[in-house]
Amino acid sequence: MILKRLIVLTVFAALAFGLGGEAHAQWVQTNGPYGGSVSCFAVSGTNSSSPMLFAGTNDGVFLTTNNGERWNAVSTGLPQSGVRAIAVIGTNLFAAADDSGVYLSTNNGATWTATDMTVLRTQIYITTLTVSGTDLFAGTYCGGVFLT
Repeated sequence: MILKRLIVLTVFAALAFGLGGEAHAQWVQTNGPYGGSVSCFAVSGTNSSSPMLFAGTNDGVFLTTNNGERWNAVSTGLPQSGVRAIAVIGTNLFAAADDSGVYLSTNNGATWTATDMTVLRTQIYITTLTVSGTDLFAGTYCGGVFLT
C-alpha cells in the first residue's frame, strides 16, 4: 500500500512539474537592439505571418519584422532620449520619451511628430502607455493617469 502511494505521488509530481516528457520553452537572446536596455515592447500587425515588433530603448525605438533576427532604428523625429512606453492604435504608433512627452508615428516609426501631450512634459514623467479601444492612456510618475 505504501509503495502504491509512493508510485502515485511520484507520477503526480512528474506530471505537475513537467517531468513527464513535455517540451519546455527556452529563452534565446536575439540580436538586438544591439545589447542595449529595453524598457518596453509593442506589436503591430499580429494577424500577419511576420508582425512588426517595436522596442523602446535608451537610444530610441527599434523595429524588427523577422522575430528579432535584425533590428533597425526607427527614431527620426524623436528627441535624443530614452523611450519608456510604446502603444499601438490601428496604424498609429505612440512613444513616450523621457521628459519629452508622447510622439506619434503613422508610418511604422519611420518618422515621429510631437503630440499635444508634449505640453505636459515639464510637469509629469510618463512611465506607461496603454490602449483601450481607440483611447490612449498615459500613466505617470506622481502625476496620475491621462486620457486622450
